[in-house]
Amino acid sequence: MKSLLLSALIFISGVLFSQEKNSFVAIGSGVSIPVGNYAAKNLDYGCFTTTGLNFNIEGAWFFLPYLGIGGQVGVNIHPVDVQSLGWERVQADPFLVDVTIRSDSYQMITGALGLYAQWSFWKKLSLQGKLLGGMMWAKSPYQLHKPTYFLVETKWFEITSARDRNLAIIAGAGLQYDISRYIGLKLSGDYTFSKMVFGFRSSGETRYENRDIGFVNVNLGLIIIL
Repeated sequence: MKSLLLSALIFISGVLFSQEKNSFVAIGSGVSIPVGNYAAKNLDYGCFTTTGLNFNIEGAWFFLPYLGIGGQVGVNIHPVDVQSLGWERVQADPFLVDVTIRSDSYQMITGALGLYAQWSFWKKLSLQGKLLGGMMWAKSPYQLHKPTYFLVETKWFEITSARDRNLAIIAGAGLQYDISRYIGLKLSGDYTFSKMVFGFRSSGETRYENRDIGFVNVNLGLIIIL
């Protein structure tokens, strides 16, 4: 994580010395919407995630008026739908009467580099696109379960969080409005995808779960035009 932040700061510092018309540094935040298997309510391949939050910082240097290279670092937090998770566990176990679940959120950190493109089409408005590749660091939630079985004493048990990292891709587009020569606003949408393998220790053995991580970020960002 320290190496990733240091790389991002070095990159942004380099961008600050650029005087290209479309080069920029931006800070954004917004909603993060899980999609695909990551949002699925299925015990075998789903994560039961719901809409969360995203925070990101990005920058790009344009070596042509319409094409540049840049990078992005983002953090995503996705809560777990514990009601749906509990319902599916009850349906899957004929001896389980009810279950109470307390869960943390899934946490993702993504860092990526790649190509940026920008087209000005009306006065201060421009359309921006990007295609990036990099790494994702993921942490599954810590959970407490309190199952209720027929004629059996109820006890809490825990599922500890697990971590993994893997390659990630980001594809996005945004609409930028220049307030002045140096400041702008951008409304953007990004799709991020990666594959994770979470390992859980139980009774001296490790159980692995393969999970597809996919989400769409819808952000509003403040842009410093360089």
